[in-house]
Amino acid sequence: MNQKIHGEALLVHLTVTQIKEVIESVFQQSSFFPSNQPEIIDIEEVLKLTGYKKATLYKLIHERKIPFHKPTHGGRRVFFKSAEIEQWLLSNRIETNEDFCQNYGIREKRSSTTRLKQKLYSLKLLLRLFTTFQGIVKKYETQIQELEEKVAKYETNNQIIENLFNDETN
Repeated sequence: MNQKIHGEALLVHLTVTQIKEVIESVFQQSSFFPSNQPEIIDIEEVLKLTGYKKATLYKLIHERKIPFHKPTHGGRRVFFKSAEIEQWLLSNRIETNEDFCQNYGIREKRSSTTRLKQKLYSLKLLLRLFTTFQGIVKKYETQIQELEEKVAKYETNNQIIENLFNDETN
């Protein structure tokens, strides 16, 4: 069984996507290619990585919603692991419409999905329009109510004046 394998022999059938995944996993696991980002990072680097403002980041730390580390000697400084931050950023994936349809066995054509999106957009526009009209109607309702009060007050004052004139003539 001492056969030589020719350099052009086919070993495995892989798709291009599968080859890319294999190469990416090798690069990620390999210590030969150091990552551009250090493993331990500070607040400034987390701000750059996440795009958050400093106040937001401190709030997340206070609420313990972001993974962080403190040195054992105490103090106020906090540190982060870049891998944990990246994992935290990617932890709440929102599925696409296609994923949803696939997960629940719904088969929709793109054209029907497009029609549904158009109907939804039209309904949102109508809702905005009705909300605007509702605001206008409320504004006029308060003005009508004020006018009715003024008319009632005027009628009352006018009746008093007429009664005064009528009383003087009698």
